[in-house]
Amino acid sequence: MALTVEDGTGKVDSDSYGSVDGASDYAEAYGRNEWEALLPAKREVRLRLATQYIETMYEARGAKLREEQALSFPTREKGLPVGVVRATYELATYPGLPTLLPEDMISQIESESKELSGLKKSVKYRTATAPLRRRYYVADGLLKPFVRSIAGGITTGILALG
Repeated sequence: MALTVEDGTGKVDSDSYGSVDGASDYAEAYGRNEWEALLPAKREVRLRLATQYIETMYEARGAKLREEQALSFPTREKGLPVGVVRATYELATYPGLPTLLPEDMISQIESESKELSGLKKSVKYRTATAPLRRRYYVADGLLKPFVRSIAGGITTGILALG
């Protein structure tokens, strides 16, 4: 499936804020050599995942340009900001592409006990050693002027960890 890049018109079928060529230029400019080793189809997947991450973790300021558009940007107020496109490139070319809830960061079951006749069940969870969301500070910074809130602690541009 070919990548459909948002061009600022509010496409109904876009699945990425940035193009493969744009991401390649970004990767070269910032020394992300791993990007060049990826096959074109894998690059498209990473751009889709980066866009999905932005769509899931950030809330755009302002109303969509068109109600039926696929993505949160462009907005009526800001269009498709360069910062959103750059954040997409930052995340797509980042070594170890972000995931929504990295397995190493969520609480997992440490022990479980069951009792059949008394119908008891006990579950002990291992506490996560880090926040549920990894922080991608460059992407956060690029997006901050254009989002109302960021899942995991930042709201309206105020940093709040934990």
